[in-house]
Amino acid sequence: MILDYKCIKCGSEKYIVKTVFLPEKEPGIKLELGKYYFKTCIQCGFTEVYNAKIIDDNKQLTPKFL
Repeated sequence: MILDYKCIKCGSEKYIVKTVFLPEKEPGIKLELGKYYFKTCIQCGFTEVYNAKIIDDNKQLTPKFL
């Protein structure tokens, strides 16, 4: 994952990235694990969350409406 990063809170360019799997509920009973990246500024702790489907595949997800 390559993302240009400058913290919007303190301006630092130093960060750590953690990969997190969170449960996602689809319509009906289906439950899947979604992959997300948590990017945290080392100086102030401000955290941004990115959906790995979009970052890794460079695909745009189509919104699903009920």
